[in-house]
Amino acid sequence: MLKTTDGKLLNIEVLSADEVSSILQPLLPSFTKSFDGYEIDHLKFYKANYQFGDKIIHNRKAHLPLVNGEAIEFNDSTLPNELAKDLGYNYLTEEPLGVFINKSSELYLPTGNTMVSHAMLHPGDWIGVAGAVNPIAAPLTSSVQWNLNAGVRYLFTLSKASSKAKHAKLQKLYGINLDRPMNSEGQWAVFREIAQHAKSPWRNEIIFFPRQFINLLKTDAWASLNKQLLEIRRLSYNVWHNTSLIWDACFNTVEQERRLWHYSAYALSTARQFFLIAANSANGFAPAIDDEAAPIKLLQEVYTNIYGLAEDDHSNVIIQATDFKASEVNPIYYSLTYPTLAKHNPATFKGKTFITLLDDVERITRTYQEYISQVTPNTPSLCETALNNKFTFYHSQAVQQDHSNILNTSQIMANDIRFTKNQHGKFAEHSQFFKGIIKIEHLNQM
Repeated sequence: MLKTTDGKLLNIEVLSADEVSSILQPLLPSFTKSFDGYEIDHLKFYKANYQFGDKIIHNRKAHLPLVNGEAIEFNDSTLPNELAKDLGYNYLTEEPLGVFINKSSELYLPTGNTMVSHAMLHPGDWIGVAGAVNPIAAPLTSSVQWNLNAGVRYLFTLSKASSKAKHAKLQKLYGINLDRPMNSEGQWAVFREIAQHAKSPWRNEIIFFPRQFINLLKTDAWASLNKQLLEIRRLSYNVWHNTSLIWDACFNTVEQERRLWHYSAYALSTARQFFLIAANSANGFAPAIDDEAAPIKLLQEVYTNIYGLAEDDHSNVIIQATDFKASEVNPIYYSLTYPTLAKHNPATFKGKTFITLLDDVERITRTYQEYISQVTPNTPSLCETALNNKFTFYHSQAVQQDHSNILNTSQIMANDIRFTKNQHGKFAEHSQFFKGIIKIEHLNQM
């Protein structure tokens, strides 16, 4: 295993071109076919094995994992010479090129006391393609504009987990020095400590390509492989890349035509966000049901039996940020109490209660959906999103006679078994998460 010059073990494996081809073939068959057509046996590739929560990209700089759970920058002066030569880069003009081969992670931006959840990266997804195929455009489209840790970053228990006495149990058993988290945003750091001290086998693996490979992509002889990466980059585009201005113009038209000016800017922006989530151009939330993006089974066992959710018959459901692909059969959720908007200051909704805000947002969303479906067929991507998705609004205090357009949260339990199936404890219908929640589902999957 590779070591830094001061003796720290790097959690990195050196791979040959043949080994890379064998790993990538089931994930990226077209790319692998082109990749195999070049004589690159002399190149070394590097598989980095990140533990849950390890830094991958932080403050515009990429990191490599150490065995001890810490991270080291690609340009750190203690990297062995060969590794520094292959993976070093000028962070102002270049970026590493890597491909995920297992597990999923979340691109995000911290914003004050919360964060903007941007996108999920899954096996077969890349970072650094923009810099590899088009260095001039890289500063604007680079993945290093966002922060990235191994696994999902926006992750929290549905039940409240801020008990000082119960948290002390975790501190004692897992050697955690962190204080009890007073809100959901603080839980992730505790989760990371638990996974590390429990020696969780969860790993997010990324293959990084050497600088020499990236330089060869710019030559005429490598045009075929460069074209493959350009196509991969193109296929990753979403609303933000292609039609965001057109969508904004359409929403502005609806607001003018339907005189929605009396609603707060916050309510209008929130309603727009639902359409972006439905089009898989922004993340929503869902109950975690497997270990794809975090060591969920471990965390549920710890919080059920060690922390003590079982003692009070509280739910051990863990909520995670996630994306919403067209093939997704399960609904996705947006919570007013966990906003992921870039402009997310709730004070701008004029001091209304969350149920009143939810009522406003429901009316705005319905107006958007009706107008777009009937009047704007020249915006096909937005029209398709409006026609093919259903938005349902819930609140834990909703009473039908007061808000006929809002359902009580308890109905989610009856319609989405992920909140109850094989889970411990009662349905947490009074969780902060449910104080203003929107369910988004594909009509063709219902």
